[in-house]
Amino acid sequence: MAISSIIEQLLEIKNEQVKTTNDLRTARTNLIACSLMENPEEWNALLDIVQNISVKLGEINIELKQLEYIHVH
Repeated sequence: MAISSIIEQLLEIKNEQVKTTNDLRTARTNLIACSLMENPEEWNALLDIVQNISVKLGEINIELKQLEYIHVH
């Protein structure tokens, strides 16, 4: 694999990581602002969003580490 292609992939994934981190921050803020007692359905929906974004961020971090390893070695 060409080095420039690996670097390009690294940059794309890093940008996706930053966007997903911002999305997670927003989702967490929305969850905190919602009351479980007053609106349990909305709170559960927001919790699902936070969990899904967290899983996505974990997958992005794994992919990023794999590409960084390939780039270094």
